[in-house]
Amino acid sequence: MKQKDKKVVKRLKENLNNTEVLENDYYDELQSDSTHKSKRTSEKSRLSLKKDLNLKKGRVVEIKSNYLNIVRIGETDFQCSISGRLKQYLFKTKLLTAVGDWVEVDFTNAPDYRIEEIQPRNNTLCRFSGDSFQKEIIVASNIDYLVITASWLMPMLKPGLIDRYLCIANINKLNPIICINKIDLCKDISEAELALSYYKKLDIPVVFTSTITNEGIQELKDMLTNNDSVFSGQSGTGKSSLIN
Repeated sequence: MKQKDKKVVKRLKENLNNTEVLENDYYDELQSDSTHKSKRTSEKSRLSLKKDLNLKKGRVVEIKSNYLNIVRIGETDFQCSISGRLKQYLFKTKLLTAVGDWVEVDFTNAPDYRIEEIQPRNNTLCRFSGDSFQKEIIVASNIDYLVITASWLMPMLKPGLIDRYLCIANINKLNPIICINKIDLCKDISEAELALSYYKKLDIPVVFTSTITNEGIQELKDMLTNNDSVFSGQSGTGKSSLIN
């Protein structure tokens, strides 16, 4: 070791020997310094809302991109961008808005419509992104019913998959409806009723439908009338056919 390095080590040892270590209670009672600039969070976004804006309340019906949405106000759809004020806040989700969100749109500089505020959500249907830094992706918000769509055959009924969707509905505070489509492929309806009787005992609505014979279609329509619903389920179960 060089002479210069020896002097440095000696000086460090002397400093350590003269260091006073305080009791742990002192650090527990120490108040944090609140003078530093805090992070911008989505909870603070409304505090910075501009005044004298011509705001109108609408609902997001389509997501064009992260910063461009279609908002329905009354019977008219408007293409709206998200204001720069909202973009600067740290949101917990990958997309700032979701289909079903109630928003406040500024008409001051029409036709340059801007979303200035996103109202608190009653509930959400969400999943998580697959990248290394996972973020919540909200598929839809403010939903009345989650229609869990399965088919009796083609593809075959999978009760385990229905159970997974029921767990998602319960976690996200959604009202589930189990819709068993393609019931025309079932030779004995009592067999299907027996297979789904467990869910009926839990007071979960179960509807048997067929887009070929129109069986159960009116019953499903009556349940969903004047409600906002999301159809979810395995591919090939006939979700698009039911909606159309």
